[in-house]
Amino acid sequence: MTPDRRAHDGEEPPVRGPAPAASGEALGLAAVARPHLDRLARELGAPVAAAVLAGGEVVRVVGSGAHGGDDAAATADDIPPQAGALGRVLLSLRPEAEWEPAAEAALRETRLRGWAEGARSIAVPVRGVYGLPAALEVAAPAHATRLETAAVVERLTAVARAIDDELRASALERGGR
Repeated sequence: MTPDRRAHDGEEPPVRGPAPAASGEALGLAAVARPHLDRLARELGAPVAAAVLAGGEVVRVVGSGAHGGDDAAATADDIPPQAGALGRVLLSLRPEAEWEPAAEAALRETRLRGWAEGARSIAVPVRGVYGLPAALEVAAPAHATRLETAAVVERLTAVARAIDDELRASALERGGR
């Protein structure tokens, strides 16, 4: 099975030592996102995860299964970031000068649209996370209609905004940005 099929077929990628994103920012994201992801996973009946881009890899820092509980511990994907919805969203948050020429069109479309759709997932950005590119992803059934996709994007975007608002408020309380 190819790495990108494994990631989209629900097989968990291997954990690689300590997650490269185990920084204070990523841990702050995990703490704030956890209750939101638990609620959203139950509401949608699908796994949801928050991830960052660290060292050129997509690293899931927290996740929740459809029935609660950690469904996406800090793991790095075995696929290139541009191959999946989550990676495309994370890469689109970087300055355009850092984009690989071959991925430019897809990243520009993702940035303009504000979300990305993969073979079996939908991802949206979380803005303002201490300058750390972050995103949320939900598993989407392959048979989802456009209407269902639009509803999931809307709900996922609302949760991303709520997480972002909490992160900003937390930073202000600590005297940050």
